[in-house]
Amino acid sequence: MSWAFSQAIRGNLSAQLASDLKSGGYASAAVVRRRASAAKRALRSQLVATRLGKLQNLVTSQATPARGPSLDAHAEVFARPLNSRGIDPLTVFSEGATVTVNGTQFLVIWEPAAGRVGTRRSTLQDLAGQVKLKRSRSGFVVVFTNDPRRIAFTLVPVAHIRGGRVDVDAVVAKTGSGIEDEIAFDWERRDARAGIVI
Repeated sequence: MSWAFSQAIRGNLSAQLASDLKSGGYASAAVVRRRASAAKRALRSQLVATRLGKLQNLVTSQATPARGPSLDAHAEVFARPLNSRGIDPLTVFSEGATVTVNGTQFLVIWEPAAGRVGTRRSTLQDLAGQVKLKRSRSGFVVVFTNDPRRIAFTLVPVAHIRGGRVDVDAVVAKTGSGIEDEIAFDWERRDARAGIVI
């Protein structure tokens, strides 16, 4: 007869299970928060490597719940927008094709108004003949010929980027791998500390 079973006979198994689930909730939430913080730090360090370190503070994370146990904890790592149109630094540094305008290289950033072709985002080639280049306060934008207020693409000077691009996919793959194993390990460690045997 196991210890857990003998405890059940005395009516304490439900208390043991409740304690075990609480340990699991703390383990799950703690690991999710740690992984989100690691992803945030990795993305910030990549932005620093582009020599525009002041943008790093735009990358942030938000965990739910913010504190306490939860078996279904989750977190989001995101970048606050650089401007009123919602362009964030992760998009600027991870996406886009390069074009040359008047001898200056620009990174082409897709805007929602450009639409999609199937499941992928539209490119300049997809919209050829429907768009034109227009000067803006921040540089250049590509607008629709029939509605110049609709911005299809924003052009960001490559000179502002210098260090290359941010690899969001690599950060996600690295910080997301093995999360279940880490939660299980943390859960067992918390149970052992609390003297829970099930």
